[in-house]
Amino acid sequence: MVSLYTWFGFLVFVIIALALDLGVFNKKDHIPSLKESLFWTILWTLLAIAFKFFTDSHIGKQAGSEFLTGYLLERILSIDNIFVFVLIFSYFKTPEYLQQRALIIGIIVAIFLRAIFIFAGASLVQSFAWILYIFGAFLVYTGAKIIFAKEEEHSLDTNPVVKFCRKNFGVSDEYHGHALTVLQNGKRVLTMFTLTVITIGTSDVIFAIDSIPAVFAITQNTYIVFTANVFSVLGLRAIFFLIANILHRFYYLKHALSIILAFIGVKMLIVDFYHIYTSHSLIFIVCVFVIAILASVLRRGR
Repeated sequence: MVSLYTWFGFLVFVIIALALDLGVFNKKDHIPSLKESLFWTILWTLLAIAFKFFTDSHIGKQAGSEFLTGYLLERILSIDNIFVFVLIFSYFKTPEYLQQRALIIGIIVAIFLRAIFIFAGASLVQSFAWILYIFGAFLVYTGAKIIFAKEEEHSLDTNPVVKFCRKNFGVSDEYHGHALTVLQNGKRVLTMFTLTVITIGTSDVIFAIDSIPAVFAITQNTYIVFTANVFSVLGLRAIFFLIANILHRFYYLKHALSIILAFIGVKMLIVDFYHIYTSHSLIFIVCVFVIAILASVLRRGR
């Protein structure tokens, strides 16, 4: 059982980290350099590793191992988010110097929405243990869908969130820096920047539908599921600017995501017959990801 003090301490850490990120380190809008993105990627990764050791000492080594596995699983699955972020920025023609702030605020929205999903999922698991089988079957289906689904052109024209905002709030056709609203013909409307942020935050929820059940396959500890998700999302912005321009070169990443999701789904379906240790899951996930990267490099070389 995780104490309220531990929960409170983590929430304070997240609030301070986001406040510093948004109000101090990235107070001025700018285009992050490769060096800056690499620094923040390494920093968030080190903080996650440090949190793993904190979990070892305060909750238990099993919980620490579950956090690390859940964090790496979320980090790998979040690669799909980057593809969508590229699409969103392209669709809304977001200026490069505004993209970092849009991601930071979008991440805040994503954390709030993911928290709702996680606590709802935890409540369902506690009340209906059989829901894990549904989660497992859904992950296997999602994994198969990634492999066999045909590539399609994606558009945000029919996105329900975009349509709702345009219809009910009105949206300016231009950017006004990072202002959230602007007066237009005597009426206050949303800016394109706000619409971009809302789309980023709500789009993340679509991926959370896949990734959150996957972490529940690792652990049913709500605290571990939540912290693994938060650390993964917090580091997502830096990774976006680090690899977004080269992500299309890794041809087999989609295959790796498919295999990992299917594996996690099978793990949930056979839990009553065969238990796969957390450490073994961690090794499998890392190996599949590394093999996909190497295979992509070799394919591009040929």
